[in-house]
Amino acid sequence: MLSALKTHYRELFGPPLPAMDSGVGSPLDYLDKIFQIPFVVSRPSAGATSRYIRSLLGPPWRGEDADVTAHAETAEGTGAASGADGVAPGTRRPSVAVPEVRDLRPDTLQLRADEIAFMASLASLVPTPRAAKKLVNLYRLTRIGVSAADVDAFLDGDFKAVQLLLAVVVGFPGAARTVLTAFAEAPPEQDVREVLRTAAENAPEPDVKQSCLGIVAGFDELAHRESPPVAAELYARWCPVIARFSFHTGGWINR
Repeated sequence: MLSALKTHYRELFGPPLPAMDSGVGSPLDYLDKIFQIPFVVSRPSAGATSRYIRSLLGPPWRGEDADVTAHAETAEGTGAASGADGVAPGTRRPSVAVPEVRDLRPDTLQLRADEIAFMASLASLVPTPRAAKKLVNLYRLTRIGVSAADVDAFLDGDFKAVQLLLAVVVGFPGAARTVLTAFAEAPPEQDVREVLRTAAENAPEPDVKQSCLGIVAGFDELAHRESPPVAAELYARWCPVIARFSFHTGGWINR
């Protein structure tokens, strides 16, 4: 809003923008006149964000045996209430043939416990509840694209790199293009933290530099509790996929 006011009323405010206490009208004075009580929402704690991510992901997948058991229990309960054939005594119901029942919750949509736990540990890289929800949705979208034949390999470690890349795209959008480019161009075995530190040193924009250092700090904190992959090769492999999920990196694939 401040940028829009500055552009629209350039002749009124003029460059550079006056300070609030300068006695000269400014975009902030304009907003302060309209909004009587401004309220800044504090960034949630890492613990609160972690709990929110878990609540969005739901319970972990328990395996096929749990689904079969639940189905059997449901069928048994129905039979006890309606009779052996599932129809209440004294009533008749036409037979309906169901040739195929589609599984509405395939394995590719059911996350394992380690996937949920690792994503919850990324709370320090996710600044807002909206960003946390976006992270969850983008990961589900990526996960459904993994074929059934590749799921086991994906769960061996790729999922951590994918979640971290998504956290960068969601939590640090202004630096995402720089980070993806650095990963893609780094030697395969180089530690991603070294890649990010080098990117920070070479970044001309101060905000990109700070973002890269913030991501490094998040990696270091994560390494104390989890085992994130550190080889740049794994991240580079997923960069073209993750780049599609942001306006900031959408053109990165054709760079």
